Amino acid sequence: MTRDTFDLFTPRERGRFGDDEQARGDVSDGIDIDVVRHHETDEGLLVSRDGMEANAVWLSKSVCEIAFNGVAWGTLRNGRRLRMRSLTVTLPERVAIEKGLR
Repeated sequence: MTRDTFDLFTPRERGRFGDDEQARGDVSDGIDIDVVRHHETDEGLLVSRDGMEANAVWLSKSVCEIAFNGVAWGTLRNGRRLRMRSLTVTLPERVAIEKGLR
C-alpha cells in the first residue's frame, strides 16, 4: 500500500486499543505517570512511583503505553539499591486509581 502525506492526517480506522477501545478507556482519559520499572514480562510491568519494590504494582501492557525516560535509583525488597529504568506510562485514570498510582 502506498501512503502519502494526506494519509498521515486522516483518522485511524481503529483506536489505540483496537476493537476493545471502549472497554479499556479512550485515549482522551489517559494520564501520564512517571514510574520506576522493577520487572518486566511479555504481558506486564512491575512498577512503583517511589522506586521501592515493596510498593510496586503490576500493570498490564495491554492497557498502557510506555515511554523510556532514563535511569533512576530503586530499592529492592532486601534493601539493596540499584539503577533501574525510569518510564512514563500512559494509562486510563481509573486503572491508575485502582492500582494506587494516582
